[in-house]
Amino acid sequence: MTFEESKVAMLSDIDDVQEVVGGEWISEGGSERGCADGLAQGVQVSENRYADGDTDRESAIQQVKQYWEGLGYEIRERTDETPAIINRVFATTASGSELEFAAYDRGMALTGLSACTPE
Repeated sequence: MTFEESKVAMLSDIDDVQEVVGGEWISEGGSERGCADGLAQGVQVSENRYADGDTDRESAIQQVKQYWEGLGYEIRERTDETPAIINRVFATTASGSELEFAAYDRGMALTGLSACTPE
């Protein structure tokens, strides 16, 4: 997979989740960074997006979890209890992207990291 194909696959996954849960999303912009895939040096891109507003955490997490499971992605979940409760679901895609969806009472966040591709 080329860098561009990896980037497009990850961004498509994030776009799809936005449609699943709805809301007004803002992108913080993607950024490229170096990575290592075994002994080979490579490059990958990260993307961060967020949506503010009242959120039904549990419903949003279940929607994303079911969607990603339906695609056959490997799923992990975690709940953080800082002053606020944040529910998180993580996925590893078939193309090697790492995705995270987080839901809290006042919003949602999406983070993606594309697969490491050779330079």
